[in-house]
Amino acid sequence: MRVTDGAGSVSVGSLGGLVTVHVNAGRISLSSLAGPVNATSNAGSIHGQSLSPTSASLHVSAGEIAVTFSEPASAITATTDVGAISVRVPNTVQYDVTTRTTVGSVHVSVARSAAATRTITASTKTGSITIEPAA
Repeated sequence: MRVTDGAGSVSVGSLGGLVTVHVNAGRISLSSLAGPVNATSNAGSIHGQSLSPTSASLHVSAGEIAVTFSEPASAITATTDVGAISVRVPNTVQYDVTTRTTVGSVHVSVARSAAATRTITASTKTGSITIEPAA
């Protein structure tokens, strides 16, 4: 499924295939997705819950990313230019975690290993990064 919107909110949920969403300005809400996810917003936010995709690529130029995964993904990439990133993942496996921020704090509390097959990459120029176990 592919969705593109100039301005506004887009909600996508309960799908099992590839999902690609782009919004120039607005909020992207994702829920109960099982296939690969690619979501981008120039200005706004990406929020997600109950996600179990094989992979997720999330980017916001100006705004926040806050997502919760119900199953471990093989690869998660979350990037912002300006804005906070919060990624919650199951604490049932180890992750190879890479974080980068120029101005902001980083808090990682999931099980980590450089040899892990599941990766999380989070980067922002200005903003905090939190990667923690899902409740």
